[in-house]
Amino acid sequence: MMKDRKRRILALIGTVVLLFSSCRGTEQAKPKPQTEQTVAVEDQKVSASPPLRLGVLFNPDDSVDPATITSPGGMALAFYVYDTLCMMSEDGIRYSLAESIEPNAAGDIFTIVLKDNLQYSDGSPVTGQDIIDSIVYLSKSAMYQSMYSNLDQEGCSASGNTAILKLKSPMSDFVFSSLAMFSPIAPKGAFKGIGAGPYVIKEGDASSGYTLTAHEEYHAGKPPIHEVILLPVTGSASQANALRVGEIDYAWGLDPAAIQSLEGADDIEMPESTLDSAVAKELVLNTRVAPFNDPEVRHAAKLTIDREKMVNTLLGESGELANDMLGKGYDTYPEDIPQREADKEEAKRIFQEKGVTEFTIVASDIVPGQVAASELMQQEFADVGVVVTIKELDPQSFFAQMEDLYKESAFTFYWVNRTPIAEFRSQVLKDSPYNVSGYYSDVTEEEFIKATFTSDEAVQNDAIREISKDIHENGGELIWGYQKQLSAHRKGLQGVVITQSIPWIAQATLDY
Repeated sequence: MMKDRKRRILALIGTVVLLFSSCRGTEQAKPKPQTEQTVAVEDQKVSASPPLRLGVLFNPDDSVDPATITSPGGMALAFYVYDTLCMMSEDGIRYSLAESIEPNAAGDIFTIVLKDNLQYSDGSPVTGQDIIDSIVYLSKSAMYQSMYSNLDQEGCSASGNTAILKLKSPMSDFVFSSLAMFSPIAPKGAFKGIGAGPYVIKEGDASSGYTLTAHEEYHAGKPPIHEVILLPVTGSASQANALRVGEIDYAWGLDPAAIQSLEGADDIEMPESTLDSAVAKELVLNTRVAPFNDPEVRHAAKLTIDREKMVNTLLGESGELANDMLGKGYDTYPEDIPQREADKEEAKRIFQEKGVTEFTIVASDIVPGQVAASELMQQEFADVGVVVTIKELDPQSFFAQMEDLYKESAFTFYWVNRTPIAEFRSQVLKDSPYNVSGYYSDVTEEEFIKATFTSDEAVQNDAIREISKDIHENGGELIWGYQKQLSAHRKGLQGVVITQSIPWIAQATLDY
């Protein structure tokens, strides 16, 4: 049970965890007019293109099966080998393997049509039945149950390159809360390294990394970069150093210190940071145990923290103020809910009235800066007469101890920023697998049903606001800042986009 929970949490936050983020590029290469001469020249460039080396984090237990993947490197591998039916983009849903996805009026049947003539890397055709088999497989895995457990397997059917997915109950958010998060397809649902993605595994494993070669029959055309090497590089500082000395060509998920260390390098470019795929920094106030099982004490904690000070001190220009809610930057994020501001006098009064004088924060740099954030919060709580003890955990053992963390008063955590309703499905319902604070209410349960059982945007938006308001006022999420997505790459690399926190490189070019 503990191992399953560990895998589910790792998958969500490390990658997919990662997921539901919108898809904005670093720099998009402009298409050139195609003539026979230019095509010939470009073919020569492809054959002479150097390998693209990406620094990534792998978990030793990762394999080519998505059900085992618990790291950013593993998810990157899965995206490159299997692709996905669709992804989120800044303009909405972007189809990849799917040509179209259409719901019925009730929102419980979705018809998916694949692009014509899709082929796996072994030359066999991709079929509608493969869609069903793959989604059924994911629905039975510990990590993807929250996304696909609503699938009515007996009601699904396929014909040629079309699949009809039947759900047990209406789910108007099915496309962007499930399919656009991750919907890889494999022959008969068997994820053994054969896929219809832009790249094919040449050799490697999670310990040494992977070498990939371009899929000759990829539906969007053979990728311009003919070889990709995923190198295990752990930590933001290590990634930046590997990029600086020429060991890798692309680094992502960096922190401000790493970016600063790369400034002035003539051969390195740093794309503008955005809230897309941003990391939401959080102190989890555990509602399961004292003192934060008391909503007034949770309120006092939220009034204690000077969020602007935290962001300016720890995140700098790449930071964005948070308001105890996820989804900032998306259309449905309730901007009208007042920004939480520190009120230390009121916080001190509540803590004294409740007799709260101390508690422990478990902190771990599962993303850079979490321990430093807990140390700054320790000072903030001291200002209101509360002594905070910091218990630091090794990042590699943090997720193995999730069951123990649920017995602690508070712990640092992070999420990948994505649409509010997608966050709700994963995190704030009674049965959500990633409800780390343990908070839920009748409001969250009832309004979520309203939001997902209708296609009326006005009704959905009203429900989303009510859930967000309840979390803001009563929940155990003390989300103080967003660390915008930071990446850096060698000059000459163009056309990379970030989708679901993964650099999508199928149309990228490398020339240096």
